[in-house]
Amino acid sequence: MSTNKPGAEHTNFCPHCGHALQALVLWGERRRLPNRRRNETNNFAWQGRNGVEKIWSYTLGFYPDGAIGEVFIDAPRSDTAPKPLVESEQETAAKDAAVVASTAVQYGAPISTLADGMKRNDDGSPASVIGAVLRLLAQRGREG
Repeated sequence: MSTNKPGAEHTNFCPHCGHALQALVLWGERRRLPNRRRNETNNFAWQGRNGVEKIWSYTLGFYPDGAIGEVFIDAPRSDTAPKPLVESEQETAAKDAAVVASTAVQYGAPISTLADGMKRNDDGSPASVIGAVLRLLAQRGREG
């Protein structure tokens, strides 16, 4: 028996021994975004561990009903500096975390729950770029 309804048991089989593996489905069906969708890009300031505040940008993709369905994060850029050939580790981590957050939202995870789960600094500020973006989105109250 296999179902994707939240709270239902889901049966898979071990590829090595063939034993049935039971798992609890925590999320419902994935809500896919349409191919063409409204989006908006915003800038925000975030201060990293080095104490330097930089301006990052995030782009949101929306469902037709206005709910957020995806988020992309871009690192700070200078108008005069050429784009680096290799992304920084921080930029790569932020982009990867945005993909995970987008997928979680598409499966029904509330943005506020994701924001609350992020690591914080001693002063309560987000310790990561994705934490800062999720906090901003949760404050906007535009969850789906």
